[in-house]
Amino acid sequence: MAAELPDDATIEQVAEVFGVSDRLDDLTPAARTLTKGDMVAILGVDKPTAAAIQVAAGTLPRPRMLALNAQSEGLDLSVRDIQSIQGVFSGDAFPVEDRVAMLRSVATTLDDPGEAELRSLTIYLCCCPCCCATAVLEPAEQAVA
Repeated sequence: MAAELPDDATIEQVAEVFGVSDRLDDLTPAARTLTKGDMVAILGVDKPTAAAIQVAAGTLPRPRMLALNAQSEGLDLSVRDIQSIQGVFSGDAFPVEDRVAMLRSVATTLDDPGEAELRSLTIYLCCCPCCCATAVLEPAEQAVA
């Protein structure tokens, strides 16, 4: 898992661990210079496991926020650079079953739960449009605005 890589691991090494090496041509030149530590810092978290959870759950901050985080870390990245990284590494880049496996891997790393706990683990991978559409079509209660 990416958590085992050192912070100075190249983006190519991170891509290899995630199995997305074939997408590296989609990165901008500035994005290709990043290290694992840079990418974790840009997400605004201090641990790789927190970054993995964000990626797997698809809860990454917006590109503009990530660009501001990069700037505060002394990295000169544009929103386009950030979008290229998200295109390669975001949760949408992985099939749902891979995201579930990533979340379970992180959960195992964090708590080392037994098999029974993993079977009872419920993971919801959803998106805002789905939840909003459901709330409109099947509201919990009827209200008049």
